[in-house]
Amino acid sequence: MNILLVSDSFIVREALENLFQNVLNVLKLKTMQNVNELQREDFIDVDFAFIDIKRECAQKLDLISEAKNIFKNLKVTILDMGKNINIFKKVVDLGIDGYILNIEEKEDFIYSLKKVIKGKKSYAPDLLPSIINTTQRKDIGILTNREQEVLIEVSDGLNNREIAEKLYITECTVKKHVSSILDKLDMRNRKEIIIYARENLLLD
Repeated sequence: MNILLVSDSFIVREALENLFQNVLNVLKLKTMQNVNELQREDFIDVDFAFIDIKRECAQKLDLISEAKNIFKNLKVTILDMGKNINIFKKVVDLGIDGYILNIEEKEDFIYSLKKVIKGKKSYAPDLLPSIINTTQRKDIGILTNREQEVLIEVSDGLNNREIAEKLYITECTVKKHVSSILDKLDMRNRKEIIIYARENLLLD
């Protein structure tokens, strides 16, 4: 695995460089200090990028999103110790894979990283209520059993093909179930399904 680590803190860089080498299958690890110096080319052949972003560097999220669209295997986790709601909203809107506020418990941190590396979303739960109005959300009980199964798989980051294979149904059927879930729960997209599942403790 090729990893890109970006942080203006030498403590973060050195600690995570050591951690990544010990817990991840690292083939090559590149470190950078200045987020504003990031270029699209820095993501070439990168499998996982961990980027420490401050408010003044938030515009680089657009570059990161562009890189993810170009390099399909690229997974990215954002560290935002400033707990900036605008950064969080943009991370979610752009479909960036992970967002954490701090590094406290080693096990939880590693779990979040590995979840992102496996292709799933991992967002710090603290700010989730700020981007969705749950007071008007309907209960999951209005969904059929199959729709509830599909909701869980969507919330775990699976695409329609993966859900179809796991539940032994067609992709067309999955698509219909997702549309029905969005309609019944008054949601607009899969992102809100993920948030709904997290807020209702439906995810591990």
